[in-house]
Amino acid sequence: MQENIGKPNLLIVDDNEKNLYSFKRTLRELDINIDTVLSGEEALHSIINKEYFMILLDVQMPGMDGYETAKIIKSDKAFIDTAIVFITAINKNDDNVDKGYDSGGVDYLFKPISPNLLINKVSVFLKLYLQKKELLEKSNELLKTNEHLSIAKSKAEAANIAKTEFLANITHELRTPLNAIIGFSDVLMKMELEKNIKEPIWFIENAGHNLLKLINDILDYSKVSSNGLILEHTPFEIRPELLPIIHPHKLESEKTGVQINLEIKDNVPDILQGDFHRIKQILNNLLSNAVKFTHEGQIKLLVENLGNENNISHIKISISDSGIGIPKDKQDELFSSFTQVDASITRKYGGTGLGLPICKKLVKLFNGEIGVSSEESKGSLFWFTLKLEKIDLDSIFNE
Repeated sequence: MQENIGKPNLLIVDDNEKNLYSFKRTLRELDINIDTVLSGEEALHSIINKEYFMILLDVQMPGMDGYETAKIIKSDKAFIDTAIVFITAINKNDDNVDKGYDSGGVDYLFKPISPNLLINKVSVFLKLYLQKKELLEKSNELLKTNEHLSIAKSKAEAANIAKTEFLANITHELRTPLNAIIGFSDVLMKMELEKNIKEPIWFIENAGHNLLKLINDILDYSKVSSNGLILEHTPFEIRPELLPIIHPHKLESEKTGVQINLEIKDNVPDILQGDFHRIKQILNNLLSNAVKFTHEGQIKLLVENLGNENNISHIKISISDSGIGIPKDKQDELFSSFTQVDASITRKYGGTGLGLPICKKLVKLFNGEIGVSSEESKGSLFWFTLKLEKIDLDSIFNE
């Protein structure tokens, strides 16, 4: 069926030309195209070339009557939504009325027909047709938009995978020569050399370690972002393991007179199971930030058990400091990738803005949460939770 572009089309079928003229004249005020034919056969020929929102169909016609014509029209799925209204002189209570509905008609106009009733009836079906057409157009627009979004999403995902793979590959390639530079610098530092020679070597080694840390951050970020990181599940003793983590940060903080205190609550199990290497990575990131931004006062590391459920301990680790603090309007951005609180701090303290996003992704792998509360010039409190399996010492010995 070829769609007619422009005004909606109405078809009137009646074997009486005077009736056709009268109908057409009555409906001239409506903004529609009106076609008229004298028989059911002509109606079937007419609908091939046009889309009609409504067909006014006389019941009693010589040859093919209105009911038969309606049945043929409705047998084609292309006209399933075309409204057929019968025109008849039969009584409303006549048994033949049901025959019209069975043939696919939706309504009747009984002669003599009031001009106002005719106009109102056609207007109702015209309005329904226009509303449906508008909905269909919007639906098609949405389908096209969704299709474009789906294509854009696929392209973005492909680009993201390519970016992640590139980051992983390039960081691996960079680490190889960098480890050689750090290794040879370390060898040279252990040799008996003059001070004026050792000093630049120390700068080379120190810069190498800083660069290696940045590269490792990028590599870890790419692994976590691509779901390429799988946590290990090995037993560890949390109390003795925490002290070696704190020690280098303690040496750094003591240069400014800042103390790092550790408190582990008694309800924390002695042995837990999980990926302690990744827990250590989270702690190193948070402790490094605390030391970096705290120039007086203290830093406290608190470990507590929020409760046990089915042999799983809900461990909460908090790191509080008395540092420079973070503005409230910037706190939501802290865990976004490549984001720093402001440019001046980045210039002064450095960093890629990847530390906290990596922490957030790692904590999520532990089925935990991470958060911060802070106030400018008064310090910050970073905390995260982990779900770790607790190991019973008695069960280990009994085995």
